Amino acid sequence: MTAGRRRSVTDETGKSLQTNRFIGGLVAILAVIFLLHEWTLAESPADSDWEPALSHLNKELLPEDGILISPTWHAYPGKKIGPFLSRAGHDGHLLHADPLTLLDISRYPRIWVLTPQGEVPPLLQTCQSIEGVSPVGLCLWQRDIRAPLVDFIDKLPQAKVHRSGKRKNIIKCDWKKKRHQCKTSKRMYDVRAFVGEVGDTRRHSIFAHPYPSNGKLEILYRKLRRGDTLTVSYGNALRGVRMNQGAPVVFSVFVDDELIHEAQIEIDDFTWNTVELRVPSGDKTCDYRFVVTSDDSSWRHFFFDGAAF
Repeated sequence: MTAGRRRSVTDETGKSLQTNRFIGGLVAILAVIFLLHEWTLAESPADSDWEPALSHLNKELLPEDGILISPTWHAYPGKKIGPFLSRAGHDGHLLHADPLTLLDISRYPRIWVLTPQGEVPPLLQTCQSIEGVSPVGLCLWQRDIRAPLVDFIDKLPQAKVHRSGKRKNIIKCDWKKKRHQCKTSKRMYDVRAFVGEVGDTRRHSIFAHPYPSNGKLEILYRKLRRGDTLTVSYGNALRGVRMNQGAPVVFSVFVDDELIHEAQIEIDDFTWNTVELRVPSGDKTCDYRFVVTSDDSSWRHFFFDGAAF
């Protein structure tokens, strides 16, 4: 056998070994994924196991109560509890963020916690368990809270919303079908509140794309109660962070005509930023205004939330 022939056989043998190792590794990975899937199914309650908890909620739920399913990624009853809550007179919104922030829970004097894994989130350790609701855990977290004077998600339908281009042409937005429709070619330029992937979790907040480039989006809440403090949270959506396009977003907060906060959010920043701001003194009512801009608005999917206290 010649040297060239020996080298060819050796190369083929090496490639065969590499292929076998790759296949073996792939099989091992798939086996681990399968076992994890089976373990998750074993740990997850059956659909019928939820019925005692939902039956108890049906009797005790108040329209202003919050609902948290922990862990938040759990599929059931997340997909079915919406219609159930609506029938009970509830708005159907769940607490999605993990971990929860003080702003997330500030709207609810009571929060019901359903725990498929039998665990209570650390923030809710004082939750009082409801006896007899098993195997799905159910507890009620009841507390005295300082309710928001103004909830910007709740008041979004009353806000005045418009966009303007670099030539100062105005694009008006009208509230229809639970969103401010901005008469643009794409629905993603509408302003609305929904659950999006933002701040490394799922979060219910206001979607405010800074279209058009070198223009601005303005959301104005007129003549609402003046609080002492204003808590505002904001950040980029996952969809935008994944795209290496566009320019940073500039987010500005005004009370009447006074700028009280301004931040630049880089295109790869996936954090959820929360600030507590002092509201300038003045009349019993004031205007709250949020302005979102970007030199290049491509893929700048931006969310914010806020409340005045």
